[in-house]
Amino acid sequence: MKLNLPAVLLALACVGFGFVLFKQHQAQPDERVPQDNTINFYSNRVATLQNELAHEAEENATLSNNLVAMQLKASNLAVVQTTLPTTAASVRKAEVERETDLLALNAASATLAEKERRIVELSGQNAVLERECNALRSAITNLETQLHPSLQ
Repeated sequence: MKLNLPAVLLALACVGFGFVLFKQHQAQPDERVPQDNTINFYSNRVATLQNELAHEAEENATLSNNLVAMQLKASNLAVVQTTLPTTAASVRKAEVERETDLLALNAASATLAEKERRIVELSGQNAVLERECNALRSAITNLETQLHPSLQ
């Protein structure tokens, strides 16, 4: 009987270990469901965060491009601002030259009008002198005709 006692104890220990293993196996699916839910939650959260990160990266790239464009515009504006005083001085100089040219033009117009008036006056005098010249020629021709028979 002694031989059977260790075998019985060994068998009882195996049955006990089997029962404990069976209970752990039954309890394991209950622990697994919350763990699967937690894994799914974090997996979904990682996917969402990756999408948000990609969106933020796109926005960052767009904002970086906008920043570069604005910096270029700012540098162009700075160049324009540095040339603005020179341009304003050039405009003022051109306005002064325009005023001077306008005064010269008015003076030239007055001189031209005076010369045109003088031309009209001299044309009238020329016409009078031509008539007088023609009258004198006619008188000379008449005198020559009168003198010509007496000379012969």
